[in-house]
Amino acid sequence: DGTLSVEEHAAVQALSSYPQPADAGSWITLPEGTTALALYDLTGKRIALKPVSPTRSERIYVETSSLATGLYLVQAYGPVTVLATGRLVVAH
Repeated sequence: DGTLSVEEHAAVQALSSYPQPADAGSWITLPEGTTALALYDLTGKRIALKPVSPTRSERIYVETSSLATGLYLVQAYGPVTVLATGRLVVAH
């Protein structure tokens, strides 16, 4: 019919973590529906992928003692898409 439409997408939420900067580890608050949590370095290389059980609490502990000091990107994935994105600062 010649109608132009725009598909609506839900906004990606921001992840929060504590403590920042992390030394030994950090607690990351997850949005509802998270099935996996991924950690990336600044080159985009995936450092870790942790499956998340739907019955698990809304927080997950990420150990950072083996990571180099620096900035990392954290993404929470749902069954189909990225639900939230955040940053994790590691300082030893």
